[in-house]
Amino acid sequence: DSTSEMMVVYLKVRKCHDMMTIVPSSVQFHSLDELHVSRCHGLVNIIMPSTIANLPNLRILMISECDELEEVYGSNNESDEPLGEIAFMKLEELTLKYLPWLKSFCQGSYKFKFPSLQKVHLKDCHMMETFCHGNLTTTSHIEVRCLYGWSNEESEDHWDGDLNTTIRTIFTEEVHINQTSGS
Repeated sequence: DSTSEMMVVYLKVRKCHDMMTIVPSSVQFHSLDELHVSRCHGLVNIIMPSTIANLPNLRILMISECDELEEVYGSNNESDEPLGEIAFMKLEELTLKYLPWLKSFCQGSYKFKFPSLQKVHLKDCHMMETFCHGNLTTTSHIEVRCLYGWSNEESEDHWDGDLNTTIRTIFTEEVHINQTSGS
């Protein structure tokens, strides 16, 4: 409950069903390099606008099996004041797996910057139609791969010019495959 500085480099949050967000505004995670979140079925989002500054060194973000998660970066219960550009300066790798209600990284129209993002891995995020709804700045090429099977075999790189277009293409292909196999 009190404001504190956490010297945590690796954090794994698992089976915290009553938790609604991972990074509260009262805790500073300036040293956090990797965040793994799994089986936290009550989560609606992972990061709130007031807490993004608390994760300046986040390099790897892995989220899996969170049944209620609709967005990673959310603004629920916070004012919708314009924030300018939201930067994940050191995030290199993002993995999203088994997230049945995930619609996008963020449903708000924020400006995002991912200058270090190199890899995005997706598995069973069937509702994810786009990466984000606002402006998006990334590196010129991000390796975007879908994971298949129990061994999480990687597909070929799906890169299609930008991250939003790539996610839309993957979503459209999945919808087409599901409609074809359902007929």
